[in-house]
Amino acid sequence: MATNQAKSSTLFISMILWALTSVNGQQLTNPCLAAPTPNTTEPPMLAPAPPPTSSPTPAPAPSSLPKCPLISADLGACVTLGLGNNPISSARQQCCSQISKLGSNTATACLCDAVKADVRVGVDVSIAPIIALILNLCGKVSTLVAVCVR
Repeated sequence: MATNQAKSSTLFISMILWALTSVNGQQLTNPCLAAPTPNTTEPPMLAPAPPPTSSPTPAPAPSSLPKCPLISADLGACVTLGLGNNPISSARQQCCSQISKLGSNTATACLCDAVKADVRVGVDVSIAPIIALILNLCGKVSTLVAVCVR
C-alpha cells in the first residue's frame, strides 16, 4: 500500500508541475532565473526644450543721485512750491518750466540740492515729501526721492 501511495503522490506532483509549466502550449519560465532580454525598442525621442524666456528685469534703482546741471539757488521757486505755496501760483510755472527739460532722476537731484540749501527748510523737516510734492505738481515721478537725505 505504501508503494501505491508513493506512486500516486509522485504522479500527482508530476501532474501539478507539468500543469504549472505548460499553460496554453506556452512554457512558463521563472523570471528570476531567465537571462534579461535586450530592449529592442528605441527610446522615445524627446522634443527639445524651448529656450528659456527671459522676462525683462527692471534696472535696479541707483543708490546715488545724478549731478544736477542747474544752479540750486535758481530753484527757489521750487522750494517755495514744495513748502505749500499755492500750486497754481507763478512759483509752479517757474519751477516746472525749469525742471521740465530734465529727466525725473536729474530733476530729483536738483530739487534735493535746492531744498537742502534753502534756509527756510528746517533741519528737522523731512526732505523726501517736499521733493515728491514738487515732482508730482510738475508731472514727474522719480524712484530716487528717498535717496535725498541731509
